[in-house]
Amino acid sequence: MEDHRPKNSIQPFFPALLLSLLIALQGCGKNLGPEGEEFFRKERDVQVRFVRSGGLAGMRTAAVIDSESLPEEEEKRLRDLIDRAGFFGLPEEIPGPARPDEFRYSITVEIDGKQHRVRTTETAAPEQLRPLIEWLNEAARRETARTG
Repeated sequence: MEDHRPKNSIQPFFPALLLSLLIALQGCGKNLGPEGEEFFRKERDVQVRFVRSGGLAGMRTAAVIDSESLPEEEEKRLRDLIDRAGFFGLPEEIPGPARPDEFRYSITVEIDGKQHRVRTTETAAPEQLRPLIEWLNEAARRETARTG
């Protein structure tokens, strides 16, 4: 008995396609240096410049966070958030539709002399960047409260 069902032309190529996709995605979400090594090593100092502007009152909040000045757990958390965001792989500008009274963010991370800046808004920020933005907002609040 013959099989009269239509043949799927992709079916024979699916395993190769899947393997290619997995290989391509293998490095996603990692911050790799120029030689392909992971960018975050414990011995490297991390400095983050964070600016939040806009909002309903148009207030500007800024902070500079240096990993050497953080308690060990907070330093580890910051490095983890930067790594999980795939920060060095994000585009410099992440635009979104203009919305009144929304916050705008500028985040600059410097590690071992290598620097990358990302500018975005609260609605355009990709999901993987949001935990870092939340942590930086809180760190900026603490810095403002400490310095008056």
